[in-house]
Amino acid sequence: MRRSVDDYPFNSADLPPGYEEVELTPVSWAVAISDDYDDAMQRVILTVEEVGSAGRGLIAHLAPKIARRLRGALPDGLAEMGEQPGRWPPTAAKPLDRGAMVTTGQTPDGPPVAEETGDVGRDLADHVRALAEDMHRLESSPQQLEAASRLVVEARSHLGDSERLRWYEVSDEDLDDEGRSRLREEHREHSLYRGGHNPLAPPMTVTRETDAEGRQIVVGELRTGRTREGPPGRLHGGFLAGLFDDVLSGSPGLVDAGPAVTARLEVCYRKATPVDADLRLEAWVEKQSGRRLIARARCLVAGEVTAEAEALFVSVTHRPDDRDQESRG
Repeated sequence: MRRSVDDYPFNSADLPPGYEEVELTPVSWAVAISDDYDDAMQRVILTVEEVGSAGRGLIAHLAPKIARRLRGALPDGLAEMGEQPGRWPPTAAKPLDRGAMVTTGQTPDGPPVAEETGDVGRDLADHVRALAEDMHRLESSPQQLEAASRLVVEARSHLGDSERLRWYEVSDEDLDDEGRSRLREEHREHSLYRGGHNPLAPPMTVTRETDAEGRQIVVGELRTGRTREGPPGRLHGGFLAGLFDDVLSGSPGLVDAGPAVTARLEVCYRKATPVDADLRLEAWVEKQSGRRLIARARCLVAGEVTAEAEALFVSVTHRPDDRDQESRG
């Protein structure tokens, strides 16, 4: 795997005043990451080429500790010159692509922000997700972090103190059909992986489709950022297992199996699943016998399978206090 991070073509304006290209070598540079090595370790690839000599430049393959040393030396050099060591341009930031759940827009004098969707709970959750991504991505000064912290405290004070009751904390006798429907919707919106109102959720969009073989499948689609990172540049395996469990939990509904719980979940990691990538998870029923149901799933990135999973579900007796609960592991 090799992925470009940044590149900079030479600009004649880069030369110090009074110098010509014959006196200072004009160069372009590029940064990428790759794990195409015998030890499969990801390294930062720094390429410096003289303009007009493509393919004949110097290429450094930097292990993480060496890349960190270089990363530390550049801000130190900027600080010695009295320059801020932040990213350039100072207000630039990569849009956080959250698929169908959120879009981004450019403010006149700031970084991209989540656009309003008309659902204030979802909008707030999107902004909190963006805040978490920014904290992971940006090198902020202690003063900037302190100022942001004060604003977060103020934002929390606007949420009030009335605690929201969950669906199983309300007596069925106190609900009409509209109330039951509202609580079911709130339960979905606050779920760990799909919940648009849950800032901890990616969130994942879940639908049903018919695949090329004509079978019904559950499809989960999402984009993950570096807050879900495990090994360098790769999605945390435990987080991927949770995604599988959530998507697979919709499989009993494909055959009207009723309420069911996950009895076993096995994940096979075929290759690294990258972060900052669009993920598609597909789940289907493989076999059903009595109360037992076996479902399988796979994770795809750009059409390539990175992991597979198999789950055993066991149907449970529908109890009064389990009203309308979806299949969950």
